[in-house]
Amino acid sequence: MSASNDGVGHDATGSIDPQGLNERTAALACLAALVAMHAGPSSYQRCVDRALAAGASVDVVIDTLKVVAPTVGLARVVSAVPGLALALGYDIDTALEAVDPPRPDKQSGT
Repeated sequence: MSASNDGVGHDATGSIDPQGLNERTAALACLAALVAMHAGPSSYQRCVDRALAAGASVDVVIDTLKVVAPTVGLARVVSAVPGLALALGYDIDTALEAVDPPRPDKQSGT
């Protein structure tokens, strides 16, 4: 680890060394920061991969959104969901296409 001119420790790859945080916690903190920054959908993949590789479950990743919602606002969390879903391997478009058809008693014109 080396110190850069910003005073933050970096590892050999240039990534910030979490210094005291385990890999799982560091990855979830990264995810929380991306939500707060209103990051683009592709930004979530690296943090999600790190979190899952470090032992976080999908439920813990989703719980991270619940934890940051009061701080960053529900709109930020909702806008992060599609990118996070893709990073978790969930295909939203396919899921929406599989929506149940309307019930016969609820169709208009009857």
